[in-house]
Amino acid sequence: MPTYPNAIVQLLELLRNLPGVGKKTAERYAFSMLEWDEETRNALSKQLETLSSEVSACSECGSYMTKETCAYCTSSVRDEKSLLIVAHPKEIYALEELGGFRGRFHVLGGLLSPLDGIQPEHLSIGKLCERVEQDQVEEIILALDTTIEGDATSLYIKELFDNTSVTISRLAHGMPIGSSLEYIDEHTLLQAFAGRRGF
Repeated sequence: MPTYPNAIVQLLELLRNLPGVGKKTAERYAFSMLEWDEETRNALSKQLETLSSEVSACSECGSYMTKETCAYCTSSVRDEKSLLIVAHPKEIYALEELGGFRGRFHVLGGLLSPLDGIQPEHLSIGKLCERVEQDQVEEIILALDTTIEGDATSLYIKELFDNTSVTISRLAHGMPIGSSLEYIDEHTLLQAFAGRRGF
């Protein structure tokens, strides 16, 4: 085990907090940063400080915002009667890139997972109920992972609004475009079959 200066050891530990970054990748990143000129390193340091001071979660929808202004909640062209539910803020940006949704968003902050101790009270489900009532939401679109946790969360939210006039839908899932049947796993194939539609 090499003996790194303490500053490098601390940097390696911080880099390993990034998803998919193990020991070797962290070392590559750290040594690459050491080769940067001082101006570039200072720019990165300043930008990390800016993240803490200027970026926060919107208290209404949970997406990232700057200087107390949420681009989604303050937009006059977005339909407040339609709410698209995601688990994490980053998923909003992926959906926005498609350009097909003009309603508003709601970030849960995770998915239900009793084994990990994540119960409904740990997510922003209470806030969701408030928004639905306050804005007289007519449609909820669930854009959650097709995992056990995602399915459980979707079912829980659906049951919350079962006896209301709110329409609940979920993003379609199934066979990817251009795929061959022989390479599709059983679960995906079952979902595709269950979600079949007229042709």
